[in-house]
Amino acid sequence: MPETSWFLSPCIDLRPVAEFQQAHIKNATSLPASRLTTAMHELPDKHQVLQLLGTQKQLAECRDFLVDKGYTISREIEATESFWQWAEQHALLESGCHTVPLWQANPLLQNAIESIEGRTAGRTAIDLACGAGRDAVYLAQRGWQVTAVDIKEDALARCKTLAESAQVSLTTLQADIEANPEHLGEHTYDLVIVMRFLYRPLLRRLLTHLKPGGVLCY
Repeated sequence: MPETSWFLSPCIDLRPVAEFQQAHIKNATSLPASRLTTAMHELPDKHQVLQLLGTQKQLAECRDFLVDKGYTISREIEATESFWQWAEQHALLESGCHTVPLWQANPLLQNAIESIEGRTAGRTAIDLACGAGRDAVYLAQRGWQVTAVDIKEDALARCKTLAESAQVSLTTLQADIEANPEHLGEHTYDLVIVMRFLYRPLLRRLLTHLKPGGVLCY
């Protein structure tokens, strides 16, 4: 059995969500093997060493996939009955849906968010070209009402999945804001963020979507 100190490091639990909720290692991250190939946006930067927990088959498949993507796997733990008995004896188990995220929002947004929240009257935001939704979900976790906009349907699907995993809600909108900025309507927000998209002709239009005292983070 592994040393208990091993679980001070991030641990990705590859089992189905239902099994994770029934019992899992404290501070583990739930990322089912069946979803891994479409959930790269939920992983940390590649300098972060990963540790895996799952069945023998799950470990083999996910290890090969992650190594091929450039990640380093430091340890693999097979989720056998004897392992769970050992983990329970060492008070390492908990139940429920709490999962520790490995992803992070854009550092610029993280560094600026307290200043932004100190000057805006409300907590409405729109994330344009949101991609997989890490910034949108981050804001939702902080209590913002967020609209996530992207041209790609699959990006918005990943955004919704990430929000569900983080147990937050947000609104998504599929729109080509470069070709049809009018799809944004006449709504105004306390915060407009654009982290992964540069189209300078849109800048003046974005200012019209700010409420008085609102912030544009471009």
